[in-house]
Amino acid sequence: MPYILSRVKIRDYEQWFASFNSPEGKAARKASGAKSWHIFQSENDPNEIVALIEWDNLETAKKYYHDTDFLVKQPGIGVLQIWIDYLEEIDKYSV
Repeated sequence: MPYILSRVKIRDYEQWFASFNSPEGKAARKASGAKSWHIFQSENDPNEIVALIEWDNLETAKKYYHDTDFLVKQPGIGVLQIWIDYLEEIDKYSV
């Protein structure tokens, strides 16, 4: 399975999460091929978020993250910096 791992520095968690969790945000990710997501918040800095998002394939994920509409919206929802890694799952283990 392909994943995107992003580390995001934001101005305000509540503002960012309201946009991320909005019906429009969820619909845009789902329409672009996102299958599930996990959001983590740094223990030391509540305005540092890590997102692990599963996608149907890496090409659609890259298209989503490089889309002009996505990039233009980021400063408006309080994103100060974003680092993105494209990952392909090679092993999975459950206890």
